[in-house]
Amino acid sequence: MISLAAGPIVGLIIVTVMFASGVFPPIPVGWFVAIIAVVLLLAIGGISAGLLLGKKLVGDRIELAYRAPGEKWRHGRADLSPGVMRLQKYWWQLRIPTGDPLTLEVESVAREERKPSPRQWWTMNPQLRITDMHTDRGTYEIGALPSHLAEVRDRLTRSSASPSR
Repeated sequence: MISLAAGPIVGLIIVTVMFASGVFPPIPVGWFVAIIAVVLLLAIGGISAGLLLGKKLVGDRIELAYRAPGEKWRHGRADLSPGVMRLQKYWWQLRIPTGDPLTLEVESVAREERKPSPRQWWTMNPQLRITDMHTDRGTYEIGALPSHLAEVRDRLTRSSASPSR
């Protein structure tokens, strides 16, 4: 979401430097202030739209990265219920669901968490924490924000008598 705002702001900085260096002919101060205002409004609007659209697309699902041993990281969302995780892969990282969902019967989620290696930063957010999840199809690695991993553990281990969120 921040990246939606970064483009216009970086562009404004570049144009400002170019005007200051004399590459472009000077423009009236009023026009310059108007351009800055429009860029800032677009940046704020982009962040707001991204947050609203993201919440509408994801709902109460958890977004995470996952992979089976030896495979590449995939990004998607997980529907969770006691002992069952249903993973829906995203098309690229655009929050557009693609392909058939993967349903896993989860036996346990490890408590140990590790940070992604610098090499993994190309495919996942460095703020995520990675842990192992033991399923009926083998051990999967999942990566999510620390608060989301706690939520994954809570929802997967909640007894079926407890009300779901």
